[in-house]
Amino acid sequence: MNISNNTKIVLLALVSLVLASCQFLWEPASDLVEIGEIDQLIDQGRYQLAIQKCDEMIQQNPKDGLVFMLRAEAYSGLGDYQKSVEDCTKMIQLDPEKWDSIGYHLRSKVYRKWGQQKLAAQDFAGAMKAMIKFRSQFISNPERQGTDFDVLRRQYVVERAAAYACLGQFQKAIEDCDRAENLAPPQQKRALLKNDDGKSGDRFGIEHSLCVNRAFAYLGTKRYKNALDDLNKAISLDPKDGEPYYWRAKVYMKLGRPDDTDMKESEKLSPGMQDQFDLKVNERNFAAIHFEDRVYAFERLKNQ
Repeated sequence: MNISNNTKIVLLALVSLVLASCQFLWEPASDLVEIGEIDQLIDQGRYQLAIQKCDEMIQQNPKDGLVFMLRAEAYSGLGDYQKSVEDCTKMIQLDPEKWDSIGYHLRSKVYRKWGQQKLAAQDFAGAMKAMIKFRSQFISNPERQGTDFDVLRRQYVVERAAAYACLGQFQKAIEDCDRAENLAPPQQKRALLKNDDGKSGDRFGIEHSLCVNRAFAYLGTKRYKNALDDLNKAISLDPKDGEPYYWRAKVYMKLGRPDDTDMKESEKLSPGMQDQFDLKVNERNFAAIHFEDRVYAFERLKNQ
């Protein structure tokens, strides 16, 4: 089976994120080609065959958490939520230090799809807390020095801010975003604001993510003017991302200036993401926080 370029990109991104974050070391027994085939089967909706291949890999290596993650996704696709939850749980039990943030995040999504909202909220909070723990370990590690680690450290500060915001710890989120803003040296700031074509943009996505997450936190603390400033900047950095339009529509509503233009633009650019129970996942990356996660957190916090 040929692996599509998109699948290869997703797998390489997952490998890079996992190794760089030091949450765990990818077991050598994980066959990247086989993993890619299973990943593609899930994308194609061929869940039963994906499960069969996962079963074969688990027989060879019953401690490979990545395969349990894929099988959990496939079971969820079939609507067998009980088995999906069991695989998520097994994945976490194999090695909590490696898999708890990803396992809790995936299991939370399965519970939401299953209609088990209380359990989903508990796992979502567990995933956010685990992400904060792992990111904090990397951020504070004095041995990780150099330009590459500086860029990664800045990214992880922003990701920790996202987790804080999803837990409703908005001031900590704002402080982390401010810290990330100050971590970029002048030359890096200039690089971030230019794409390869020389036009205005955000090459690494860090600046854009910083603005979105801080705006989300500002919205939570009713600092609407600050939120608007960050959202306008995020849109200027990446006008094709639907999320900042969504939050700007929310801010305008809070200001008593409802306008459905931004919400329509958000739906056009990121269809379906506005639904807090939509299980679409950006690149199926459960090690990160995405648009639909913030929508879910926003609705959950609002109802508390």
